[in-house]
Amino acid sequence: MDPRCYHGNLRIATGLSLLRGLGSLLPSAARLNVPLRIVHGSNDRATDHSRSVEFVKAVKDAGRAYDHIPDANCEVYQGYEHVMMKVGVDIADDEKRQCVLKDMESWFAARV
Repeated sequence: MDPRCYHGNLRIATGLSLLRGLGSLLPSAARLNVPLRIVHGSNDRATDHSRSVEFVKAVKDAGRAYDHIPDANCEVYQGYEHVMMKVGVDIADDEKRQCVLKDMESWFAARV
């Protein structure tokens, strides 16, 4: 129902490009050497958070193979949806977004 979302059919070329990109993502985990943080909501209906957890695990496993432990983690916020930064209609409704923002701020501050 969100008018900002595309509701048309996916073009074949776009779908094939997405598929090719996703297929190359996991094998490239070993090349990642920058801090990585992926966040998801557990109730996300647009993307599967278990795949991000799997990717972060692959990054860490690959790093261990090269004798370093990558700065990588995946946070799954219980009960959150796909859009985690939507401004709430009131203070109580905005608490989830504020929690995500505080976590992001802490993560960045620890690395600056």
